[in-house]
Amino acid sequence: MHRDSIRKLPSVASILVPAFLLIWLSSGFALNSRQPGGLRCKGRIVSIGDNTFDVLGKCGDPDWSNSYQVERAAKRFYGSHGNRETFSVKETVLVEEWTYNLGSTKFVRYLTFENGILIRIETGKYGY
Repeated sequence: MHRDSIRKLPSVASILVPAFLLIWLSSGFALNSRQPGGLRCKGRIVSIGDNTFDVLGKCGDPDWSNSYQVERAAKRFYGSHGNRETFSVKETVLVEEWTYNLGSTKFVRYLTFENGILIRIETGKYGY
């Protein structure tokens, strides 16, 4: 048999390292508190879609808050399924921005609510 026709078998490391990385990433060990979409307060999970009452119950009062109203266009539909019409309306949305400073060993969290429903959780730098 000619030397060039012999296939090299993959090394153990070239198989195990990618497999380990895949398992590690999918298990959540690589994810830290910067993972978007969730926040842990006093052992309770705050998630997108929670209302202000639930978040207050889980996290307490925010360290800072601001609220304002925004007017924007929204599409509405009417008519039956086969004959549906679309029209635009102006809607007023109450936007609330809350900040939780969780201390110097944790990241500051910025929560945004629209009409009392949590729509975004952002992570800042370490708190103080």
